[in-house]
Amino acid sequence: MNTTTLSVILGIAAVLIGAVLIMLISGRRRRTKGLRQKYGTEYDHTMKNSKNRRAAEETLREREKHVGTLNIRTLDEKELNEYHQKWIQIQANFVNDPTRAVEEANQLISAAMVARGFPVNNFNQRAADISVLYPDFVTKYRSAEAIALKNRTAGASTEELRQAMVYYRTLFEELLGSADMKVEVKVADLANVK
Repeated sequence: MNTTTLSVILGIAAVLIGAVLIMLISGRRRRTKGLRQKYGTEYDHTMKNSKNRRAAEETLREREKHVGTLNIRTLDEKELNEYHQKWIQIQANFVNDPTRAVEEANQLISAAMVARGFPVNNFNQRAADISVLYPDFVTKYRSAEAIALKNRTAGASTEELRQAMVYYRTLFEELLGSADMKVEVKVADLANVK
């Protein structure tokens, strides 16, 4: 093999290696962009709690695999109505006992998650599972949980408890189907008016 042939072969090899590297980098960037778009602030939260981007993205992909193994289901109409009525009662109780209402809202969220098929062993797992299906709501869920924990230990202000209720309501509506809930609650409220 002469020098010219060897130079051509090395040149072609270099071009092929360069093309493969460009494809790999481009693919990685597309995956990163896709995860950022899907998870939003949760992507940033996971990055902050991980060693590096690769570890954070692997964590998010593992969450997706885990949630994919769960038997998540929608609630039937009877269950939806029961949960809606419980929520309405909890909201009404907030005026007289905000501390208890926040605790009951937290428990109702967990009960709704169990009914839907989410495991609720610990808060971090619940938040991770929620982040896959409801990435826009997990930050609010974490904030509500922080307020609930503060309330159990040092006592949260009424404004903080109100904010926790708003966060819980947002997630609750999403877990049960927000559009359906708003319509059904209004119809139920009108049915009780005499």
